Amino acid sequence: MANLPNNNPLGHQGPQATPHPANGYQPNNPHAQTMRRGLPPLEPSQSRIAYTKATYPRIVKSLDGLLAEIMETTADAVRANPNKYIALLVYGGGNKIKEENPNLTSDIENFILGLTIAGNKRIRVVDPPKKYTDKRGDFAKPHILLLHHGSPELRAYLLWYQTFAFQTEGRKIAFSALRFDANVRPWFITDIVGRAVCDDPEAIQEGLTTITSALAKDTNFRNHVDACLAKVENPRSIDERVQDTLKGFEMHSTRVTNREKKEITVWQLFANPIANNGLEFKEWLKIITSRRYIIDEIDEMFIRCKNLKPYDSCAFCKSETHPEEQCPFPLVADWKGPIPKEVRAERAKAKEELATKNAPLIERNKH
Repeated sequence: MANLPNNNPLGHQGPQATPHPANGYQPNNPHAQTMRRGLPPLEPSQSRIAYTKATYPRIVKSLDGLLAEIMETTADAVRANPNKYIALLVYGGGNKIKEENPNLTSDIENFILGLTIAGNKRIRVVDPPKKYTDKRGDFAKPHILLLHHGSPELRAYLLWYQTFAFQTEGRKIAFSALRFDANVRPWFITDIVGRAVCDDPEAIQEGLTTITSALAKDTNFRNHVDACLAKVENPRSIDERVQDTLKGFEMHSTRVTNREKKEITVWQLFANPIANNGLEFKEWLKIITSRRYIIDEIDEMFIRCKNLKPYDSCAFCKSETHPEEQCPFPLVADWKGPIPKEVRAERAKAKEELATKNAPLIERNKH
């Protein structure tokens, strides 16, 4: 059994992808946590289908993120009764994996049924209806399936263990069981690039100080912090609220493989979000990422989020902090789930074979 370090699961992104040890993560930063936290629930005495036994990085997804692109009536039903369902985040989830494996929901349902835990007989794994049916991308959302029913014991085990990778009839499958929790939001804010970006701890601290000092004076940030915290705490000054909020900021260097397949260093900014809902969280991100930050008035740090990221976020585990080439999940021992580079190679081969097969037909149509 392979265990990722409890204090830094992001260090398993690859041999050159470890954040600088001089900048340790705050203990309550969920991106630095692993699953299997707290007292273990009752484990199944056996499983009909073998699965990888490992300690994985914690997957952090907001309620809105999990429900993205799901038909609104279904999403509203989940929001109204979040404890009635569990999100099953499919590794490599999207249109293509369902096309390649029409039995995906049945495979996962049979796997869960195979866990000898009381109360799993009535479970259902459901592919929720999409908001838009015309999105054809291989990894188009929604990325989740819904688990309906299940005993408290079964739910406790799935949520505690989180990630399950197994094989059935030659099909490699992995999924992560996540709670629909309106209070969970990612700490990750953005990637940062620029001439000043390097692995030097002093430079990283200088960059972080530049950001927090700028935000401390930013009217939009100050007003946003004051408005959010005023809803949940006793009265105090705006300066106190801003100061305490900025203590939840941290920044780390990491090396990633960019879109040109070159290894580069980026800084990654994290902060404990103070938002009370999804709209406030979007505003929080917008305020922080929409302004400019310049170290000593000469070195600009360039915010790189969404489509401007220097690398493509992992399409398999759905993390925004690493590319798929550095996904930590397939690195654990005895990983039985899909391996990104193998999936990509198989899809490229299938596409090439289809093109070769259709070439004579296309040529005949020209004449």
